[in-house]
Amino acid sequence: MPKLALVSSAAASWPTWWRVVTEFAFFLAVASVIGGTLTYLAVVRPVLRATEMGIEDADVVVMRRRSATLLAWSGLALVGAAYFQLASGVARADGATSLLKRCYQPRCGISSRSPRGLAPGCHRGC
Repeated sequence: MPKLALVSSAAASWPTWWRVVTEFAFFLAVASVIGGTLTYLAVVRPVLRATEMGIEDADVVVMRRRSATLLAWSGLALVGAAYFQLASGVARADGATSLLKRCYQPRCGISSRSPRGLAPGCHRGC
């Protein structure tokens, strides 16, 4: 029961502001790329291909250029947001050990460094 009391009395921990901003920016960039592509494919492209609609060639060129510019900027925003996602993951990682070593390091095992035969930091109840 004492462990439950400690857990219930602990204050809620919120992530730091930069983690929230990078998550929000990443999903906003993903939504803009997906939404822009789907809008172009479902709405703009069929209208530009229809010759019977009476759209002038100059307008078609302008719409294609604007759509391409929008999608290009959305793609660059996605790449930038993905970089900041990666940077936030690296910032949260422990500087002493790499992510690969942390993921594949056994929690408890035999170690020649410890006199009891357990890896440092392990308890008998593992």
